[in-house]
Amino acid sequence: MLFTIIKISGNIVAVSGMTKYEQYLYFLRILWFFLQEIEKKGRFVMKNRNEMNNGYKASARAIITMKPETLNDLLHGQDRELKEARFFAEDGGYMAARKTQEAIPMCLPLPVEAFEFAFCEHAKDKVEVRCDIHTSIKRTSAGMEALSAASMAAFILKERCNHLDGEMNVDGLEILEQAC
Repeated sequence: MLFTIIKISGNIVAVSGMTKYEQYLYFLRILWFFLQEIEKKGRFVMKNRNEMNNGYKASARAIITMKPETLNDLLHGQDRELKEARFFAEDGGYMAARKTQEAIPMCLPLPVEAFEFAFCEHAKDKVEVRCDIHTSIKRTSAGMEALSAASMAAFILKERCNHLDGEMNVDGLEILEQAC
């Protein structure tokens, strides 16, 4: 059976040549795939179906200074608000990486093919927000995308956890690695 997928702004809105029931089952399979990906690590990680080493990689980090008890709760605690804060930080960082060309003048649009976040303890009172981005475009690196994603995630995390620790500070923004 021949069918056509119609996309508007990257979102699938209609599948022609299929009955409504077939469309429903098709979308359920796609949703099930994404839910399995989220369940594996507790968060969604955008994966590149090609080898990750074939493309160009950029890594950036931001360091957030906070109270040690806030850091412990953020990384190891079971508080729902803090888990949501990490989720929103990852989501905001991903959106910042995708929209970098709109925020920075003369920045080339790059397709982000793989994307991963890591939150880890940098010191007893510091958490490192690290972002790795992979792209296959050869003309430029993804350093600005990684830097904007890491900084946006850090600022979102700071804002969402501000009620626990009003003296949180974001610093140490830097590009760790970029290859082009």
